[in-house]
Amino acid sequence: MIIKKGVPEKFPEDALHIALASVEKINFIATWNFKHINNPFMKDKIKKIIEDAGYNCPVLASPEELLGE
Repeated sequence: MIIKKGVPEKFPEDALHIALASVEKINFIATWNFKHINNPFMKDKIKKIIEDAGYNCPVLASPEELLGE
C-alpha cells in the first residue's frame, strides 16, 4: 500500500489498518482522516491497490457518512 502510494510513507499505521481490515473482511472503516484516506482521490487509489491484491476493500467513510447524518 505504501510502495504503491496508496498511503503516505509517514503513516504506515494507516496502511496497516486498511490492509488488516481488508484481509479480515471488515466491511467498513470509519475515519475522520480526510487528508490521505477518506477523500475521493485516495479512496479510489486505495480501493484499486486492495482489489489488485485480490481482496475486497472496506468502505472508507466518516462516521457521519456511515450513520447517514
